[in-house]
Amino acid sequence: MQRFYHIKRLALLFLLSGYLMHLSSCTKDEGPLVIKPPPVPGDTMMSYSLEIQAIFDLHCVRCHNQSHPFLDLREGLSYNQLLFTGHLAPYVDTLLPENSILIGRLRGVEYPIMPPDGDHIRPGTIDTIAIWMLQGARNN
Repeated sequence: MQRFYHIKRLALLFLLSGYLMHLSSCTKDEGPLVIKPPPVPGDTMMSYSLEIQAIFDLHCVRCHNQSHPFLDLREGLSYNQLLFTGHLAPYVDTLLPENSILIGRLRGVEYPIMPPDGDHIRPGTIDTIAIWMLQGARNN
């Protein structure tokens, strides 16, 4: 009789645990996990030729020109240099701009810090370049 009681308790415990697992499980199949990219920051698409190149013209071209052995940031050349043909290309990262060589050097977290003369670019201006990267780093 004692043995039957233990089997009955064990069966009841097994059923109860199965019922609790059923209650805590998903109610329906949601399908595969899909990670959506973060929303594109900014209200409008950044223009490389009008906004990003203007930053380079103001802060970078005095050194990064035809005389620079690794990276020429003059108009008409800078985009290809940054993404494809520059010494350490690509200098941009469209998924994590803060991990890019360009942003790292402008923010002073990667050596050499740019610009090297101490005339650092304002954080808001660097953010503009980061937003351009998040928007796909288009040559527009």
